[in-house]
Amino acid sequence: MWWNEYWHTPWMLFGPAMILLFLAVCFAVAFFAKHSHGTPHGRSAEILKERYARGEIGDEEYERRRRVLDS
Repeated sequence: MWWNEYWHTPWMLFGPAMILLFLAVCFAVAFFAKHSHGTPHGRSAEILKERYARGEIGDEEYERRRRVLDS
């Protein structure tokens, strides 16, 4: 009763393709949101550079703390 000769047209792939596209976009947004903030110690490294530039810490202290952040 509901079937006709056009039921198997390519349009029946449109729904699953849209679902896959939606899921791909969701995963891409989640991936880029997680990885777009740089390194976890990015802000710490900036603060360390600022303190070094202002002269609050010396060369040895700067190098020691930078090595800790890089590890």
